[in-house]
Amino acid sequence: MALASDQHRVIWNSTGALVACIVTLTGAYFIIPALAHLPVDMADRLAFALRADLFVVVWVLLGTRLEAMARFYQTPAPATSKKPLAPKQAETTFPKSFLQNTLEQAFIAVMAHLVLATLLHGSALALIPGAVVLFCAGRVAFLADRSKGQEMRSFGMVLTALPTFAGFALAIALLMAQIAAG
Repeated sequence: MALASDQHRVIWNSTGALVACIVTLTGAYFIIPALAHLPVDMADRLAFALRADLFVVVWVLLGTRLEAMARFYQTPAPATSKKPLAPKQAETTFPKSFLQNTLEQAFIAVMAHLVLATLLHGSALALIPGAVVLFCAGRVAFLADRSKGQEMRSFGMVLTALPTFAGFALAIALLMAQIAAG
């Protein structure tokens, strides 16, 4: 099965995002503990994750602002119109979909970070701010690449979502190891 050129670009962008995630999380693991004291107590670890996630929530605020601006400047469309969206109308739907996607991604990212804060200790806690940096970079890339088409947004999507999915996988593995250890 031959892949179309846009599918090749999606694969290329996703691979680039994977490499960026590995480099960023590895760097966070080694650099952040050298620069800052990481919390030890459970309450302090949860507070650490919540403070880091402030930057995730800022993206929800930015998405809300983009959507509000689009609504303010859009011309009202007839309620009964069945026509495809005109280019200007299609342009105003992006902020709404960006906000919805950002809300979804932010919710699962914050949940992953909070769960990880209960399971990680020492240098491993630095993975949380590393994942937050990747979330923010992913949202920037997703937003910046919107004019280049779906295949270009793949980099931003993978950069946003991959650390969250990896975080949940790590959390499940750590939790199962704790259960098995008794």
